Amino acid sequence: MRRAIFTLMALIIAAALVAGCGGSAPDPFLGDGGADSDTDSDSDSDSDSDSDSDSDSDSDGDTDTITDDECAHPICELGGALDPECHPCVASVCDADAFCCGADDGWWDHICINEVLSYCDIDCGAALPDCTEQYDGGSIAGYIDCGQEPASCTMGYSPQQNTCDAVCEAGGGECYGAYNDIPPCGLDDWIGCGQDYFMAAICVCSRGCGMGQPCESPETCVDGDCV
Repeated sequence: MRRAIFTLMALIIAAALVAGCGGSAPDPFLGDGGADSDTDSDSDSDSDSDSDSDSDSDSDGDTDTITDDECAHPICELGGALDPECHPCVASVCDADAFCCGADDGWWDHICINEVLSYCDIDCGAALPDCTEQYDGGSIAGYIDCGQEPASCTMGYSPQQNTCDAVCEAGGGECYGAYNDIPPCGLDDWIGCGQDYFMAAICVCSRGCGMGQPCESPETCVDGDCV
């Protein structure tokens, strides 16, 4: 329940988050999908004499010397709770959301990955398709884009006896949450991914599957893996 409430709070500010642009090589600290927004910006401004000093001073975004064993897993991958002492970025996320570092039996979930953008200026979803590209393929009735974050997509839809589980599966992802709606994109009561009798609802689906590309039929996304 604590995580459901935190999800609701995170979704309210979803529209304020701006997804960055990818292009840097995969980093062991980030995983396959992440991109350091500051580093990308510096690479486009080779003539900027301040770029080197800006990169050096940004300890949260500097990933050049990070190795696999500094954190239990990359910050752009779903997994167990991380130690806030493994890197300043992790410490920043966990200062704001202790669940990500094990409070209340927490783990490093999609909300923690979304928070990496807010607190570390690293876009973990840079290599993933846009939410509209992934989910608005004609199979989702009444699709409304209600916000994109690095690890999740929030959308309104007309259930028509369909569940958010089915909606997310149709786009090659999995359901993280479902809410009755206050049209068009306001969140009302939590209803659960398997609920199917509301006239309209809001689904929170994974962007891609497990921070990788969406699953292709007949495979489905289960716990971050295409099976």
